[in-house]
Amino acid sequence: GKSSFLGNLLLRKDMYRDDFKAEDIYIFSGSLKGDKKIETIIKELDIPEENLFDRYNDDEINIVYDMLVEDYNESIAMKERPSQKLILFDDLSYTNKMKTSKKESALDRLMCNGRKYLISTLVTAQKYSQLNTTARENCSAMILNKCSNKQIELIEADVNFMDSKRKFMELFKTITDKKFSTFIVNFSNKTIYQDSNFEDICICKNNKNDCGGKKLL
Repeated sequence: GKSSFLGNLLLRKDMYRDDFKAEDIYIFSGSLKGDKKIETIIKELDIPEENLFDRYNDDEINIVYDMLVEDYNESIAMKERPSQKLILFDDLSYTNKMKTSKKESALDRLMCNGRKYLISTLVTAQKYSQLNTTARENCSAMILNKCSNKQIELIEADVNFMDSKRKFMELFKTITDKKFSTFIVNFSNKTIYQDSNFEDICICKNNKNDCGGKKLL
């Protein structure tokens, strides 16, 4: 599930374990005390207690954001290399506070401006539709699991780079057919789509394979 994938992303040395200092990681989660995987992440990375929040609150998020921007600007002024920061939102989509864009939305602010200050934002949700349009349009990657046709149609409307809706729907269902399998959209990657093993998926037109990715359709 989502928590297991988060654990792999943040705890494996071949992924992001060494990319963030413990004091530079902030977690906003509705499962701080009940999710063993989240507890393991916090314990193994030794994330300070003051960096842990058990709810989604725009005021608290904005305070953290402003503090991280100030840290970045101070490092630049002192001719030092700013450290990479991470803000994780986990298991908060049930609040519906990430679903709509509004004035002074902290999530929108992070998604639109955070990367300029080396702030990475990682969000988990039960449904694609539980994230607002601003968040979806400003992310650099998505990791998606098997879902309903209604959710796939929303995904297709946002990230279909194939020549038909039918082909995208078929590809998505093929890749996510097995339990725990994921469909990855990576905007930093030439082929854009990847499977659970981060292997490139070919979507070249006219039956070509110029990208060198796997052909599934």
